[in-house]
Amino acid sequence: MWSVVEERERVLSEARSSLESKKVEVEALGAVLEERRAEIAGLTEKMDLSVSDTANPMEALEVLLSELRHEKEAIKTAAVEATRVAATQQEDLEAALLSAGQQSATLRASLDSTQA
Repeated sequence: MWSVVEERERVLSEARSSLESKKVEVEALGAVLEERRAEIAGLTEKMDLSVSDTANPMEALEVLLSELRHEKEAIKTAAVEATRVAATQQEDLEAALLSAGQQSATLRASLDSTQA
């Protein structure tokens, strides 16, 4: 009976470790998102410089604005997908942790009652 409890505790520990690793992945995705925001800021600065250096500022502005819009959409899409994946993984891991905890508690109660 103890081996079953130990197995459940091992599963619970693995689920916790997996949850922690997913949190690290989400943090890494957040860092990538921040890098993308910095790129957008760089494009904005580039746009400002190009407009001031170009004979036809409107044309340069339109090109850079188009680039900026594409980059913004790519970032938005990546952020939405990363958030969705992270939320799904977190829900799955939390459910696994809860289930493993409940099973462990049930097994311990059963073991305690058989020993008493």
